[in-house]
Amino acid sequence: TINIPWPRAGMTDSDYIFAFNKVVMPIAYEFSPDIVIVSAGFDAAEGDPIGENHVSPNGFGHMTHMLKTLANGKLILALEGGYNLDSISKSALACVKVLLGEPPGKLGPIIPSQDCMETIHHVIRTQSKYWNCLAPVYYATEDRLPGQLLVDMAEMLKMYRTKNLYSKYKLIPVPLSDGKLGQRFTNLACCSGDLYNKEVVFFFVHDMADFRADTRATSNSINVSNSYMIDTVYLYIETILNNNHGIIDVDIPPIISQPKNENQDLRELLIFLWDNLIDASNTKKVILIGAGRGCRSLTGLISERDYSVMEKVVCTIMIPGPNEVPSVSKRADLSTWYQS
Repeated sequence: TINIPWPRAGMTDSDYIFAFNKVVMPIAYEFSPDIVIVSAGFDAAEGDPIGENHVSPNGFGHMTHMLKTLANGKLILALEGGYNLDSISKSALACVKVLLGEPPGKLGPIIPSQDCMETIHHVIRTQSKYWNCLAPVYYATEDRLPGQLLVDMAEMLKMYRTKNLYSKYKLIPVPLSDGKLGQRFTNLACCSGDLYNKEVVFFFVHDMADFRADTRATSNSINVSNSYMIDTVYLYIETILNNNHGIIDVDIPPIISQPKNENQDLRELLIFLWDNLIDASNTKKVILIGAGRGCRSLTGLISERDYSVMEKVVCTIMIPGPNEVPSVSKRADLSTWYQS
């Protein structure tokens, strides 16, 4: 059983063909079936009101054409349905033509969406445990041999970054309690040593640096000499400090075992930093900068410390990446202030 769970409607020929090329057909060749039976529902067809996807008749024809290469061509398409008779007729006709030996109609350029590529990556990570044709993109920590030391890559990056921020910019880690905040975020929040004397403070919340690794196809081991950490945050920090402003820099770690608590944990951290570093200081003006997942956590801070935030924050900058900028809707006056 191989599931490919699309995260949304609106998937196209490119997404389905990409999934076939990367997952469906490699596994099918390795499995080497004696016969292929397709539950030929056309819910994904263009025009289907429930599927809401955009697979063309030519797209279904190409998938049928690929499946014909299995099991000496022993292929059964058992019509199941769909919810638009016109879409079903055109799609089924394209498949039957391929069964009768006609080539499938031409497709446009295959350019899968970002959602498709992320989904296929996760599917390969799961299925590579069971199929040799898929390059392994996981490491089963429960299968490690006795005597092996496992060090989380995020911990390594965190230690390097903390050392670098201090040596280059004299930013110091904010002391946190021994409770949940300390266990989760120690050394991820740093600030200027003279923060309390700064009139302008930048509160910068962003994702952890990006790590680009060159991996070996058969083992998933990293070729260290061709792997890099890409951190675009340093330019922001240098600019802020060169203008004699203060900074609170928060590096958001990767999501771990309980992502449902992620936003709440980050919100509690930002509230702690606000109460102890901003409200308790002589700071007159605060500029909030959120990047990536930092955007949503900052709006949580705004909602929780509304009056204090409205009094001190003079500008909010959101750099959301692929995510939409989150809104603030706790009160009408707060929402109006945030939008302006």
